[in-house]
Formats: sequence, C-alpha cells, structure tokens
Amino acid sequence: MSLLFFGAEAAVFAALSAAAFCDVKKRIIPDESVIAAVLGGVVLRLLSGGLAAAGASLSAAFALFVLLSALWRRGFLGGGDAKLIAAAAAGEPLAKLFAFLASIALAGGLVAAVYLAGACVYRRGESAAAQSRGGGPFRGLWREEAARIGARAAIPYALAVLFGWAWSRLS
Repeated sequence: MSLLFFGAEAAVFAALSAAAFCDVKKRIIPDESVIAAVLGGVVLRLLSGGLAAAGASLSAAFALFVLLSALWRRGFLGGGDAKLIAAAAAGEPLAKLFAFLASIALAGGLVAAVYLAGACVYRRGESAAAQSRGGGPFRGLWREEAARIGARAAIPYALAVLFGWAWSRLS
C-alpha cells in the first residue's frame, strides 16, 4: 500500500475519532469531521479503484444520506449521525457497503447495551464509585457522561460509526 493510501485511511480514522469524541462530549458531530471523512474516503476510492469507483461510492453515499435523512426527519436517528454514516460510506467499495452498514449497526447495538447497563448502574447509586475511576482529562467527561446515562440521554452514535468502520477494516 502506498503512503498516500495509508494517509487517507488515517485521515478518515482521525475524522471519525474526532466526531465520536465531540458526540460523547457535546452530542454534536462537527461538519468539519464529516467533510474530512468524505474527502478521505474519496481519496481512498480514487487510489484503490479509480475515478469510476470513487464516483460510484460517492453516489451510493449520497443515496444513503437521502435515506438516512428521511429516518432523521422521523426521529429515528440524529442528523449528525446521518451525515457521518453517509460520509464514512463514501470510502467503501459498493460490494462491501452492506457489510459496512451491518458493522455500524452491530457496533450501535453494543454501544446501546453498554449505555443501558450504565444507566442501570447509575440508578443503583454506584455511579460515584464509577466516576472516581477515571483520571486525567477524561475524569470530567466521565462524570458528565454518567449523568447523561442516568438521564437516558441520546446515545452518541458516532462511537458506533467509528467502531463499525474500524471493524470493517479488520475483517
């Protein structure tokens, strides 16, 4: 693999990681992360399949965005989540798109299970002990997140997108 290909993969990973961090911290997915993920994905498709493959993947990502936007309008997922999933899909070959989306869905189920378990622990009053475990710059973030878990706030689905993207790279 070329250094440029590795750089594009790293750019997509960094964009998805930044989106996941912001989603956990503020429940917002920055547009800059979405744009970086799309650009990195297009570069990946250009390097691995050429212009036709990049165009096909970008078209599929746009169609996916339209579909996910309809789900967002009905309240099934967040608007930032719809943008981020479509952006991450821009770097996927068409033949692997369904498997990629399945990876995100499975990762979303795992993230939701962790959050549901966290909500149960938080309600039992064990959150103070759990909050004191974190250290460094993430200590305050864990406190905020524990409160959100206890309040059953929206799950930061960008984590699922990041984990699904990573899983699709390993398989």
